[in-house]
Amino acid sequence: MNKNELCALVASKTRLSTKDVLFIIDLILTTMKNGLCNEGRLELRGLGSFEVRERAPRKGRIIATGEMVDI
Repeated sequence: MNKNELCALVASKTRLSTKDVLFIIDLILTTMKNGLCNEGRLELRGLGSFEVRERAPRKGRIIATGEMVDI
């Protein structure tokens, strides 16, 4: 399910317009992202916990040039 499908499903089960539902979904996701950036961890019981982690770079290849770069 993508964001538009989620929006349509929620709109069909509520009396809200798809525009309003999309605004609410974007607001929730932005708030979650800001919480992760500020706190580094977010826990939503019944859904899951999210955590910001640092990873070591890995090697990747630019397909057009064949050049190896750190990702």
